[in-house]
Amino acid sequence: MIDIPLERITYADIDRFTQEKWPEGKTVDYKRDAYGGKDDDKKELLKDVSSFANTHGGDIIIGVDEDKGVPTGIPGFTVPDIDKEKLRLEGIIRQGLEPRVEFALHHVSTPSSTSVLVIRVKESLLAPHRVVFQGKPGEFWARSSAGKYSMDTDELRRAFTLTDSVYAQISAFRQSRVEMVAAGETPMPLMPGGKVILHLIPVSSFRSRQMFDVAAMPQLGTEFPPMAAPGYHRLNLDGHVAYGGGRNGGACRSYT
Repeated sequence: MIDIPLERITYADIDRFTQEKWPEGKTVDYKRDAYGGKDDDKKELLKDVSSFANTHGGDIIIGVDEDKGVPTGIPGFTVPDIDKEKLRLEGIIRQGLEPRVEFALHHVSTPSSTSVLVIRVKESLLAPHRVVFQGKPGEFWARSSAGKYSMDTDELRRAFTLTDSVYAQISAFRQSRVEMVAAGETPMPLMPGGKVILHLIPVSSFRSRQMFDVAAMPQLGTEFPPMAAPGYHRLNLDGHVAYGGGRNGGACRSYT
């Protein structure tokens, strides 16, 4: 997925991806032409969108030419009314997937007055999603670095099991952290007395298999300072810890 808020993506950004030869993969797919109005075209759109929702989410960039998955140019595409085209695609996606997925569309104009359209699909917490075209249930799709593929029985079983367990995992995670604070088992000592605990938990992190190397993120020390205290930071087995305090101790926050 492009690491830019969808509504802020510009032609310059897409041109940079092309110049730097950003390849297709699990979270990016390039399309030279717009999805047509034939049944096969609509099914292809639904397969593409569901494959992203069932994996890590991602962006479908329409109007970018590619060769073996590597972008080679931005010819864009032409339609009489881009707003109507967006509504058409939205209707196909909303009606053709079960359960529905979260997605958004963003239009970018090229210097030659053609269009590039980005369809951003969120990693779903209700996966797996299947294609249901004209009332007929179809296959479940996922993505690998080579593109989309039809999920087999074992993958479907794991996907259904994982979805059912996500909220139980989050509840257990929160409970364990509260118990650690109550027992004084925190990365840095806390002041005696009452505590305020704020958990910011990305729900998708309990579904995703992505790993982040916090040691390679030096900006964490400045972007996540401790609340209402001078700040320090270091790494521990949990990840990145930001903490503050002085003579009276202080509060700490950890990020994993």
